[in-house]
Amino acid sequence: MKGISTHILIMVAFFFAFPSWGKIYCTDKNWNTGTELYKKYEQRYNDLSTDFNHSLEQHREFQFLSFNFSEPQLAQAWQDNPDKMTPVFELYRQQLFSHADTFAKLRQRSLAVSKGLKKSRDLWEKLADYCYDEDNYTDYKAGRDNMRKVINTLKMANELVARCDRIKLKYLKEVGFLADMEHGLTL
Repeated sequence: MKGISTHILIMVAFFFAFPSWGKIYCTDKNWNTGTELYKKYEQRYNDLSTDFNHSLEQHREFQFLSFNFSEPQLAQAWQDNPDKMTPVFELYRQQLFSHADTFAKLRQRSLAVSKGLKKSRDLWEKLADYCYDEDNYTDYKAGRDNMRKVINTLKMANELVARCDRIKLKYLKEVGFLADMEHGLTL
C-alpha cells in the first residue's frame, strides 16, 4: 500500500510540475486556425474597403441641393413650376434615401467584419499567452505581432463604421432640408 501511495504522490507532483502536459495549445493546428481566421476577415475588410471607396466616389460626386441653393430659392422654384419640380424633388429624395441606405449597409458589413476581427484578436492573444506559458517565446512574440496586425485592421474597420455613420447622416439631413422646405410651402 505504501508503494502505491508513493507512486500516486510522484504522479501528482509530476502533473503539477508540468501543468501543460497533455494540454499543449501552442501548436501548428491552432496557429493555422488563427492565420485562417485572420485571412478570412482581412479579405472581408479589403472587399468592404473597395466597396466603401466606390460608394465614397459616388458620394463626392453627388450634388446636394442645400450646398448650392438656399431653402427660399428652392421653394420659389417649386412654387413657380410645381408640375415640373415635384417629380424632380421626389426623384432627388429617392436618391438621398438610396445613398443613405448604401452607407447603412456598408456600416452593417463593417460591424460584422469588426466582430470577426475581435474574435481573431482574442484568438491570437490567447494563442500567444499559451505559447508563453509553454516556454515557446519565439512563437509568443510572433503571436503578439499577429495580434497587433489584427488590432490595426480592427481599428480601420471601426473607422469605416464611423465614416459610414457620418456620410449617411449627411443624406438624412438633406432629406430634412427638403421636408423643411416643403413644410414651409404648405403653411
